[in-house]
Amino acid sequence: TGTAGETTRDFTFKVELFDENNSALTGTFNYTGSKTGSITSGDVVTLKHGESITINGLPLGTKYKVTENEANTDGYTTTSTNDSGIITDQGITVNFINTKNEIPKGSLTIDKIVSGNAGETTRDFTFKVELFDENNSALTGTFNYTGSKTGSITSGGSVTLKHGESITINDLPVGTKYKVTENEANTDGYITTSENNIGTIIKGNVAAHFENNKTEIPVLKGFLTINKTVIGTGDKNQDFNFKVEFTDENGNILTDIFNYAGSKTGIIKSGEIITLKHGESITIVNLPQGTKYKVTEIEANTNGYITTSENAEGVITINGVVASFTNHKEELETENKTIYIPKTGVNDYTIFYGLGAVASAVIFVTLYRKKNNEA
Repeated sequence: TGTAGETTRDFTFKVELFDENNSALTGTFNYTGSKTGSITSGDVVTLKHGESITINGLPLGTKYKVTENEANTDGYTTTSTNDSGIITDQGITVNFINTKNEIPKGSLTIDKIVSGNAGETTRDFTFKVELFDENNSALTGTFNYTGSKTGSITSGGSVTLKHGESITINDLPVGTKYKVTENEANTDGYITTSENNIGTIIKGNVAAHFENNKTEIPVLKGFLTINKTVIGTGDKNQDFNFKVEFTDENGNILTDIFNYAGSKTGIIKSGEIITLKHGESITIVNLPQGTKYKVTEIEANTNGYITTSENAEGVITINGVVASFTNHKEELETENKTIYIPKTGVNDYTIFYGLGAVASAVIFVTLYRKKNNEA
């Protein structure tokens, strides 16, 4: 009986017969009914739903015991009447009823979402699935799953899912307890949230949702431009060398390599040197905002140059920084030597004629003293 009873299945019955001394009864006895044959004590006979046999010719007072091998197995509940007793002249009827009702089934869906500007949508995430019966023991059996991928799983098994993927485990008995655990939860910079990762299977479907969010604050970038200008009589074709240093907010030297472009292109890292002529400039790009920088002109204030600079050191901003270097040199040619004249606020011609007048006076005094010595 029952909604899941197998009416075409054979069930096996062992028949034991005993004499008054409880010894196995000797002899062979015929049976008739749904099938015919003969049986001795300890033999078995099989019956399907609705079938019966009658064993004939048993001596009065014979003790008997009939045992169904499949009783209370495979989801069946077995009841019986008169399964043991003593044979009388009225005969004995032994009844066996196996009842199996269909256990309602449900399903478990597991889905995965990856979010955030740094989420890896092509990465596999691993999920351990544990299933328990009403006694909290691991549920036996293998269950198929379908969805983004197909396969089978047992309690304690694992499945992998990427962003947007899901699987549904089918034919789980209603009342099954489940627990789904993501191995990578809250690692590698992810924040993991879940819904219904622990629960009980119902008739229908339950869904366990997992979301991994990984959001990174973007590092804002800036740039550093270095300009070189030579004014006055300075050599416009001379290379000037600039040492460039980068550190983070804690004073640690940056080890990254950065590209630069402009009058020339290339790569540079902290502590290296670039060369620029008059009118040239380069821009170093993709510097993290907040980077501290220092640019040093190696030839500053040498060879008759007066060097001035703006923004030679500071902090990189999102709008970028321009470091300007100017080398100024003025030269005056005389009969015997070159006089270097620094830039001042006085008119250049005034300085020139003033120096000329001084030179003439020195020559005049020298000649006068010479003539007096001769006299």
